[in-house]
Amino acid sequence: MRGKILGLLKKHSGNAVSGQEMAQYLGVSRIAVWKQIQSLKKLGYQIQSRRKSGYILGTAPDLLLPEEIKHGLKTRKLGTKIYYLPVIDSTNDYAKKLAQAGAPEGTLVIAEKQTRGRGRLGHEWFSPTGQNIYMSLVLRPNLHPAQAVRITLLTGVAAALAVKNYCGIDLGLKWPNDLLVAGKDHKKAGGILTELGAESDRINYVVLGLGLNVNMRVSSLPGEVRKKAASLMESMKPIAKINRVELLQAILLQLEIQYQLFLSGGWDKIIENYRRLDTLKGRRVNVKQGNEMVSGQVAGMDNEGRLLVRSGAKTQSVIAGEVHIV
Repeated sequence: MRGKILGLLKKHSGNAVSGQEMAQYLGVSRIAVWKQIQSLKKLGYQIQSRRKSGYILGTAPDLLLPEEIKHGLKTRKLGTKIYYLPVIDSTNDYAKKLAQAGAPEGTLVIAEKQTRGRGRLGHEWFSPTGQNIYMSLVLRPNLHPAQAVRITLLTGVAAALAVKNYCGIDLGLKWPNDLLVAGKDHKKAGGILTELGAESDRINYVVLGLGLNVNMRVSSLPGEVRKKAASLMESMKPIAKINRVELLQAILLQLEIQYQLFLSGGWDKIIENYRRLDTLKGRRVNVKQGNEMVSGQVAGMDNEGRLLVRSGAKTQSVIAGEVHIV
């Protein structure tokens, strides 16, 4: 009900909506409407109450609230069910519990802060409050587990396209899961963490996590992390604060487009776009795979999304690993 009331106030932006009108529209009492208005005020919405004319919506809080995300969201499936958490240990861990309990495809978990955010291979992901995007989606593709890397790669393409379309910032992709601000330094603005619930021959669910530095000041990060990090706000020319809700909506829309393209047989188009955004081709790298190290020059990616590393006359395909540029 709170979302519907907010929708009515937004629809009549700048004009008053009477409590009686809202009560009739929703089929509830005026007292119920008043309680929801108070709830919105507690969240930080500025709402004027005028005795004769009704309620007027003012400014909205800078929060990734479900009511804000759903208003104007153009997706059909992604984000239809949203769990909003002011603080959580990890959005991926929360989403995995939801997935195991049967949450439908497209369920979104969004948080303002993570206390134990993480990237691939257990790396810590710093998650300050109310500045960035920390999200996880539940997906249920009919895929073999070996194809799961494709979800990570299409997410990189979707995020890069969304950021370019909304912010005008060019992002590059570092295989398999890093989002880098284009430029000579290629500093990291975001990362993707894909986790599976699977059997030997089929995926039961995918939890797709995305962390993106949006309005954070890089100077607030610890020293070693600061050297390699970037934020979208500080990459704007001139520097400008970004509307996180609208950017999140753009990301969800592009994710749905790329995901549906993939499921309908459009993988070749996705991998073509990934190669266009790839920052590793031609670079010398060391790739750590467990206790093994693959070293050489990146020759690109094959059609399965595996990294190709050439050393002399030999080319190796890497399914997964941690890439260090030499």
